[in-house]
Amino acid sequence: MTKFACTCEGLAVFDRISSLLISADRDLDNIMDAILLTTMESMGAGRAFIAMVDYEHGELAVRYTSGSGWNEPNTRLRLKVSQESGRGITGHVAVTGKPHRTGNVHDDPYYISHFSDVVSEIAVPICDRHGRTQGVINVESSKPDAFGEEHEAFLCVIANLTALRLNEDLQAKRQAALVSFGREIGRFARTTALLQKVIRLVSEAISFQDCSIFLFNKDHTALVLEASLGELGKHIREAHYAPGEGITGWVAEQGRPVRTSDPRADPRWRGLHEELPPDKVGGLIAAPIVGYERVLGVLRVLRRRSEYAWVPNNFTEEDEEFVTAMASMLGAIIDSAELVKRLMEVERMAAWGEMSARSAHMIGNRVFAIKGDLNELRHVMAQGCARDAMNPLINSLERGVFRLEEILSEFREFVVATRLTTQPVSINELVSDAVREAFPRNTDVRLEMELAPDLPPVEADATKLRRCFSELVENSFNFQPNHGFVRVRTEPGPQPDRVRVLFEDHGPGIPEENKKSIFRPFFSTRSKGMGLGLSIVKGIVDAHNGTIRETGVHGEGARFEIVLPAAAETEQSQEN
Repeated sequence: MTKFACTCEGLAVFDRISSLLISADRDLDNIMDAILLTTMESMGAGRAFIAMVDYEHGELAVRYTSGSGWNEPNTRLRLKVSQESGRGITGHVAVTGKPHRTGNVHDDPYYISHFSDVVSEIAVPICDRHGRTQGVINVESSKPDAFGEEHEAFLCVIANLTALRLNEDLQAKRQAALVSFGREIGRFARTTALLQKVIRLVSEAISFQDCSIFLFNKDHTALVLEASLGELGKHIREAHYAPGEGITGWVAEQGRPVRTSDPRADPRWRGLHEELPPDKVGGLIAAPIVGYERVLGVLRVLRRRSEYAWVPNNFTEEDEEFVTAMASMLGAIIDSAELVKRLMEVERMAAWGEMSARSAHMIGNRVFAIKGDLNELRHVMAQGCARDAMNPLINSLERGVFRLEEILSEFREFVVATRLTTQPVSINELVSDAVREAFPRNTDVRLEMELAPDLPPVEADATKLRRCFSELVENSFNFQPNHGFVRVRTEPGPQPDRVRVLFEDHGPGIPEENKKSIFRPFFSTRSKGMGLGLSIVKGIVDAHNGTIRETGVHGEGARFEIVLPAAAETEQSQEN
């Protein structure tokens, strides 16, 4: 412990700075400003700043300042750094990773003037656990020989504590990204939006120039590019690797991650699909996207080769662990989504089997009736009867054909209910269109619409969702007494990334014993149709990754509540 640090004043300074560093405040800028001010004042200095390394441009960017003389241009100062001289005391410290102290800057070979009143200067590096320079703390004084060994030792301790806080902040950011991913997985109705969310979260936690996601095709014979942040994004679903081909194919085949500071030197490298020019390719992490039974794809992160020897471009073990964790979560989500999809398909296949049998019976009855009408019509025509005698038979034939068309239409709608072509759409526009199409114009039933403004768009197949809403409006209307009402509302959902749509009426409502059955195929309390209406509605909502439930009170009316996820911010995610 140095003489300066052993004083009561020095210990009090350590206590204040330590309290700042371990505080729960997540605003890093506030913490760094407070640390810098406390450090400067405790050392009796007149000015101080912290410059952080810009790895991509090989520069030091002044980020935090304290003391006199700082103005707008100075606070945005960027310090050029060269491998040979370091370009100034701050640059020299960044390049060497060692402290530098001078009692007279005018005799110092590294000094470059930015303020005319500087005489003494001390600078120490902020280094991470891998020895890489993250930034430099610089303290200045207008007095000669203002800083001694004890000040240098003190400032080195502050730099080490600051490095710990920077690392803790980075880990907290990565943990937050993983938690955010876990919380938001339910909102992604499409794989594309899910992959773009992964790329955005990785970009917030790791500095890189490109990130790409390759997924196996259906027959597991090729890894196909499904999402990318940079140049490779022009080749979505075109770029591909065979299993075992290149580093990407090797990771998919072996199920193990690869981290390298020079991919081109790796014997597995093929460079078939490069996000950067070959001579610019630097550090790389490729992590397997692992499902329950097999590898589903590869998450690949690439960093540009640094033009500056003092700036490292390699990824760390912590970077690899984070990317691997994101890839594992992505694999579990994709697998779970596929499992749910298969279960839904199994349920629908079972329903199709039952529907086929019922449809065959109903169609057979209709065809039998139509044949009877045709035979009787043929007999009447052979007798030369008047047209008035034929009209009842013609009307019966028309009803039979219309009924067949109705059965076939319901069958078709049930089959295609979950086949979606989606895009971001306004939920209020969909609801308005559905109500306009389904609600009769001349009726004594009152229509009430309450559409909340500023709702986020939903990722939807507009035709299918409109069909869903129309069915619920028709149901509400058909069960109304005279002078009843149908109320349709939109509002924010139970979470910020959800929207809710409500359909309420003043009809008899649904008995408790029927509520578990109303969404099953063929369940109906009406004589019309096959009982597929609400089953089709639920299939459409499920396919949009939403939920539907009936929450009305029997005797007071039905109340259907639909909650849908908002559309993912796809374009903004790619830009970020």
